[in-house]
Amino acid sequence: MKLTYFSIRDYRSITSAELVNLQTSTILVGPNNEGKSNVLQALNACLTLLRSERPIRAGDTLQLRYNRTSFDWSTDYPVRKQPATKTGESIFELHFQLSESERTAFQEATGSKLNDALPIQVSFGPNQYASFKVLKQGRGGVALSKKSEPICRFIARTLDFAYIPAIRTASASLDVVNELVSREFRQLEKNERYAALQKELLELQKPLLEGIAKKLKANLQGFLGAGLRDVTLSLDERYRHQQLGKTCQITVDDGTPTLLERKGDGVQSLAAISLMIGALQETGADKDIIVLLEEPESHLHPKAIHQLREVLDTLRQDSQLIVTTHCPLLVDRANVASNLIVSRNKATPARSLAALRDILGVRASDNLQHAALVVVVEGPEDEVALRALMPHYSKKLGEALSKGSLTFHVLGGASKLPYALALLQSSICNYFVFLDDDDEGRRGFAEAEKALLASLANTTFTKCLGLPEAEFEDLLSPDLYAAHFMSRFSLDVRNRPFDEKQKWSKRIRRGLEKAGKSGGSGSVWPEKDEYEDKRVIAELVSKFPATAIHPAREEVIKLFIATLEAKLASLSAGRSV
Repeated sequence: MKLTYFSIRDYRSITSAELVNLQTSTILVGPNNEGKSNVLQALNACLTLLRSERPIRAGDTLQLRYNRTSFDWSTDYPVRKQPATKTGESIFELHFQLSESERTAFQEATGSKLNDALPIQVSFGPNQYASFKVLKQGRGGVALSKKSEPICRFIARTLDFAYIPAIRTASASLDVVNELVSREFRQLEKNERYAALQKELLELQKPLLEGIAKKLKANLQGFLGAGLRDVTLSLDERYRHQQLGKTCQITVDDGTPTLLERKGDGVQSLAAISLMIGALQETGADKDIIVLLEEPESHLHPKAIHQLREVLDTLRQDSQLIVTTHCPLLVDRANVASNLIVSRNKATPARSLAALRDILGVRASDNLQHAALVVVVEGPEDEVALRALMPHYSKKLGEALSKGSLTFHVLGGASKLPYALALLQSSICNYFVFLDDDDEGRRGFAEAEKALLASLANTTFTKCLGLPEAEFEDLLSPDLYAAHFMSRFSLDVRNRPFDEKQKWSKRIRRGLEKAGKSGGSGSVWPEKDEYEDKRVIAELVSKFPATAIHPAREEVIKLFIATLEAKLASLSAGRSV
């Protein structure tokens, strides 16, 4: 069951707002005090009501009793309207899309067949009762609208959710874990031995606590990384026979075992998110799950935000995710329309990355700002050569380059990769990395991968079979640049002594050294000469792209080109949604 539409009327500061075409992952962005949090809290009120099993008043309109912790008419119904009416309602409309199996279950539960989305309306009044009704739709709509009670119960059985507010403390985490502990211990209430044999109480509790701690550790591991050694739960001895679920303490061992409430705000925040989500997934495994997450970046170090992004990417595979954020790193760059810009209490799909950058206050240079994809390369000669090779191998990439939807970012050395990728990510840029397969390139990649900025999925190395290291020039045919080196050194670099199994620059330098080609200073092929020769070779690639690549090593370039084509196509599809 997936929420596809949500509208709000007369809730807090919102007179009217719509969230249209909600997706598996929807990101709400916008300035402060423009309604993002109110949208999430309105959803929280509705889903809390729909999930509950509170007393129902049957009648012409089904009524459910609501809890003031999720909706309080005196503060949530617009204050400016309250003097004029004592019966005003906050009205919400939700549309749910059901899977085929859920449609079958719906028909069994209600006796009606559902051919389209399920539209419902929930209205919160001042008397702690909310009205629930199914909105009429197409053929059979009248009959369906008369089955509000079984439909409401069907939703409660099928759907679960979690609302995770921006303020996340150890106390909030403990509340969630205590609830999970309580649920587990309810199993023991049915155990005759538990009642009869108090001496065995501790042994009965121990495996349950250990099992829950194991699950919590698995959830926290994704956020806190390899530094997390263990998570333990304990119950205060004085209260073991009383309200067991209210006496739980969490100890996090990330080198030093410490109670969770003694950890810093960032760890507490990550723990709260992971524990809340983990508890929900544990207790609602047979339900569809919607996660409402408010400003998850609060209190987090930038590295932790990258870890959070990875966890959210994993979470959206099994749950529907609706997030409010001010952080550029958390927006969906691949599917622009899944980001909703909330301004003046209205939510509209973002039309471009530029619009997202503007609303988030991100500044980027023009060539990066307007590009759909940025190719990150080590040096300027790599850019010159690849700009010529791409149109030769791919008409699509040639058009993308000419339109500016594909562009380059030059590092000036692979060691600068982590910093450059962090800037690109914070500027909401999609990127792909092209690196030399040598020690420097591998180190740069390892650092970027450690910081969760690069992966093998978005990186291509200049791998050459038979060479322990390789750089871009190793992909080229020696025929391309043989005349240049013959002119400079009267040596044919296609023959000995240039045939050692080393990367190109080491091979050239070693061959010149063996041939006695040292300069007046005694140095062989100083760095400035190496860079100049690489520049000349890049220009030769731009003149002769059809014959530049060595036939035996062309596969690396072809696969690189195909990957870029696929990524551009995916980004283009995301923009057009």
